[in-house]
Amino acid sequence: MKQRSAGKPDIELGKRIRLRRVEQKISQAELGDKLGVSFQQVQKYEKGVNRVSLTRIQQVAQATGKPVAFFIANSNESYANADPNITRLLTSREGYELAVGWFAASPAARKVMLSTLKQFVKEGA
Repeated sequence: MKQRSAGKPDIELGKRIRLRRVEQKISQAELGDKLGVSFQQVQKYEKGVNRVSLTRIQQVAQATGKPVAFFIANSNESYANADPNITRLLTSREGYELAVGWFAASPAARKVMLSTLKQFVKEGA
């Protein structure tokens, strides 16, 4: 019997697990400890390499303080039309910190930050 491999829904679920872990500012190892698995296993869940059982989703929800529905509701719709760069940004620790900082800054500071970023990109820094 052929084993089923992870597919697009598993990848989307993994993105949500990573997003919540980054929001909580915990490492893969810390989440793994809470779940009773290795950081490598958490990494595989986040990348969608390994499928995540419903029991494990419940454990992830409990460990991260989100309802199970956060991880499974509308998972195909949430990222379906999103720019892949936005998804990459929001699922990285640096991207999350950038977003938090952006919304904490004044409108004038945001203008300066955006101008500086554009200059870095233009110069290839």
